[in-house]
Amino acid sequence: MITVKITGWLWNQMFQYAYIRSFALRSNTDFLLDISEYETYFRKFELEIFDIQKKYAKKNQIPWFERIHIKNTYLNAIIFRIKYLLKKYNQKYYLEKQFNFDIKWLTSHAEYIEWFFQSEKYFIDFESQIRKDFIFINTPSIKNKELIDLIQSSNAVSVHVRRWDYISNSGANSLLGTCTLDYYQKAIEYIQSKLDNPTFFFFSDDIAWVKENIKVEIVIVVEGYCG
Repeated sequence: MITVKITGWLWNQMFQYAYIRSFALRSNTDFLLDISEYETYFRKFELEIFDIQKKYAKKNQIPWFERIHIKNTYLNAIIFRIKYLLKKYNQKYYLEKQFNFDIKWLTSHAEYIEWFFQSEKYFIDFESQIRKDFIFINTPSIKNKELIDLIQSSNAVSVHVRRWDYISNSGANSLLGTCTLDYYQKAIEYIQSKLDNPTFFFFSDDIAWVKENIKVEIVIVVEGYCG
């Protein structure tokens, strides 16, 4: 049995689920999802929009230090450090230390794992099963169905523009930065040089900025959180 901590926004949740689902299939073991962070996190657990394996850890199956949630910022910093040290020096728990793919974590003897696993190499050998798990369980709305039809009938290119916390949160901005307008323009020009009549679908949490600054012939803008 192995448990993975689910955290972050939907795309983070999808990577973490894809990792642990594939890990369990590869190792012929069972898995649990620790979703306890969403009791206090400002985002929601959203994986249930898909046909996932709903195997959730109960409180007594989650390490004691992961069950501690304190609103006080100072105390939280101390708890975070304690959690880090426990995961660093206890082989039962693992906190991934890098963003790039690490082949040794295709298998593990750890009982509890935390990180983002943002590489398809962690689950590419079980791609067909992961795709099945990520099938939407609800019929799309009329508006979404129209958008799906438009995407499928055009030479569609998806563009992700996230600005919200990358602009307003100094910590996120200093750590992750944000893409410049020049970056988007050069990327658009590159795609236009490679594809015939591309239609750009912009997904952004700052629609006003996209409409004001992005200059392409056809722009389809979809508003929403990006993360």
